[in-house]
Amino acid sequence: HGIIWVFTPILIMAGVPLSIVSGAWALNSIACIVGTKLASKLVVKLKDWQILALPVGLMICSMTTLSIKINLWTVWTYILMGVVQGWTGATLMTLVQEHTQPEEQTSVVSLAKVVGQIIYIPAVFLTGWAADYDLHYAPLMTMVLFVPISLRVIFALKRE
Repeated sequence: HGIIWVFTPILIMAGVPLSIVSGAWALNSIACIVGTKLASKLVVKLKDWQILALPVGLMICSMTTLSIKINLWTVWTYILMGVVQGWTGATLMTLVQEHTQPEEQTSVVSLAKVVGQIIYIPAVFLTGWAADYDLHYAPLMTMVLFVPISLRVIFALKRE
């Protein structure tokens, strides 16, 4: 979610007219809904590791593209991040609960939310810091922060 803070500058750098920027935000919100709907239909057909691998793959596609080139053609790959946000919002907490003993679920879910908030602060700071040097570095920083952790979890789920 930290990459959301540089969405407007990315749109402006790509050449999206300021009058259309709010429309792009609306499209991103619609993409979140699409991600949620896709998750509700596909999650029953996927293994646990695939439930996480799919949004990570979409994030890598979007963020790699925007790390290389930001223009009117590539900026629309950011919509994949909306799909990722909707998908993960609908699936990740369920995965945590499925892999946690019933008597520990409340504590684990609470801890996950606290850790998520603790990670969010430096993630937004580092994404903004990277963008201060060059806006192309913000998507790259997002991948540096989240891909290694995500891959570790995906491989752990795959081993189960």
